Amino acid sequence: MEPERAEGLVAINLHSTVGARGCKAKIKTHDTVDCIVLEQAAETLLLRSFRGIFRVQWRGARSYRPGQIVAVAHEGYYPSGLPRFPRVARLRQDLAA
Repeated sequence: MEPERAEGLVAINLHSTVGARGCKAKIKTHDTVDCIVLEQAAETLLLRSFRGIFRVQWRGARSYRPGQIVAVAHEGYYPSGLPRFPRVARLRQDLAA
């Protein structure tokens, strides 16, 4: 992680008692990258971004077709160029492949 970036924030409910369940929430930063769907297997999507080809675990009700573009949220990049902790955020219907 870059030293100038913060890892995230912690939000605290000021009206709750100390130590109460649910009084704190972690808010992590993330970036998104647009990727083209190459293939959907049983529980994974094969995606291509401008940095390379990678797989993302997928257990959603929605199915994707090759050629569709999805926004993938991640927490930075590994030295190899692949995204860290990638997850499909949404289908980009406003973009064409």
